[in-house]
Amino acid sequence: MNKIGFSGSCPNGDISVLSDQIRRLKEVGIDTIEVPIYETDVICGKKINQPELKILKKTLLDQNMNYTVHGELSVNFLDIDNFDNHKEILKRDIEVSSEIRATHLVTHFGQTTNEIFENKALYESHLQMQKDCYSEMGEYAKKFNVILAIENLFPFTLKHYAPLPSEIANQINLINHPNIKCCLDISHGYINSTFRNVNFIDEIKKMAPLSEHIHMHDS
Repeated sequence: MNKIGFSGSCPNGDISVLSDQIRRLKEVGIDTIEVPIYETDVICGKKINQPELKILKKTLLDQNMNYTVHGELSVNFLDIDNFDNHKEILKRDIEVSSEIRATHLVTHFGQTTNEIFENKALYESHLQMQKDCYSEMGEYAKKFNVILAIENLFPFTLKHYAPLPSEIANQINLINHPNIKCCLDISHGYINSTFRNVNFIDEIKKMAPLSEHIHMHDS
C-alpha cells in the first residue's frame, strides 16, 4: 500500500512538538510521519534513554498515524575505525523503531574518503564489511519487524566519496535480504550524479526497483 508522509521535527530535542505536527498532517489528509530520532535524546551513548523513549511512545502511539524513522545521521559502515560503534547505534535505531511500530527505518549507505576509494582493494574490503554487516542487521531488523531503507547520499566535502545510486543498488542486490531495501533520495541522487558527471535518470533507475521508501526532496 502506498503512503504519503512528511518528515517530523523535534527542535532542541523536544519530542512533544510532534503532537501538533501530527494533528496538522491529519487535517490535510497525510497518513504517515517520519520520526527524526537523530534530533532527539532517545539514543545516547549507544544506549536507549528509557525516559525519553517513554515520552516518544506516549506522544506517538494511539494517534492513528503511520510511522517511519530516520535513524542517527552518524551511522556510517564505511567508517571502519568506528565500525562497532556504528553497528550498536543501528541496533538501537531498530529497537526504537519497533517500539513505536514504525515500518521502515532509514539509514545512510556509507561514505568514505577519495583516498580510500581510489585504493580499489581497500575500498572493496570496506564494502564487503558493510555488506556483511547489512546482512546481519537485516536478520536483526527481521526479529523486530522493521525494514531497513538504505539511503543514498552525496559527498559532504570535496575530500569524500559517496557511492552513486547504481552502486548502492548493486550492493543491495548482492545482499538480497527481505528486510534490506532502499530509500531513494531524489535530490541527493541529483547532487551526486551532477557532481560525478553521470546521468541522473540512469542512476535512479537502478535504485528505484529496490526502493520501498522515497525522499522526494530534503536538500
